[in-house]
Amino acid sequence: MSSYPLVVDLDGTLIRTDMLHESAIAAVHAQPLVLLRIPFWLASGKAVLKQQLSGLAQIDPEKLPYHTELLDWLKQK
Repeated sequence: MSSYPLVVDLDGTLIRTDMLHESAIAAVHAQPLVLLRIPFWLASGKAVLKQQLSGLAQIDPEKLPYHTELLDWLKQK
């Protein structure tokens, strides 16, 4: 077994979607009026949008759409 860490990209690799999309969906689901604020946050930049959504979204890691084949492969490493 290697003593080096194995690093895996999250968006599009470990999960089939993007955490920005997952965060936006979760935030709008929790507070539908957030949908009206998203364009203004995005106008200030993608980083601002991500920061705002991360404070509102409650993401359940067990419900994310993982690439199961990759997870199986990673468990073998």
